[in-house]
Amino acid sequence: MKYQVNDKINGSQVFDTEAEAQAALPVAQAAFLEREGYRFSMVVVVVDGNNTTWRNAVESDADDGDYRVFNQWTGQHEPVSTKAAAQARVQELKAAFLVEAGLDKVYEYVPPPAPAPTIPTEVL
Repeated sequence: MKYQVNDKINGSQVFDTEAEAQAALPVAQAAFLEREGYRFSMVVVVVDGNNTTWRNAVESDADDGDYRVFNQWTGQHEPVSTKAAAQARVQELKAAFLVEAGLDKVYEYVPPPAPAPTIPTEVL
């Protein structure tokens, strides 16, 4: 039996052992998420006097605050109560994205079917 990783960057890879495929899976996942990272954003709402703006959240931001996480499936920024909750929501969205892309697990390799035999035809 052979095993397959649906690598979206370098093309699907087939391995002789499940251990090899399991080792390659996180590498393929990380490369895919890095390429598609623009889909995942976490912002914090900043109020300065009468001005309210959003900016990308950074590690030095306080844990409590008005955070938002972009959900690519709804096209909306979801409100989240804390930075830790926002980070957890981003991880949930990334995991769901990997499932949708077929990069959530190692698959049993199924070779493509053999081509149909050709039937010779007579030339008239």
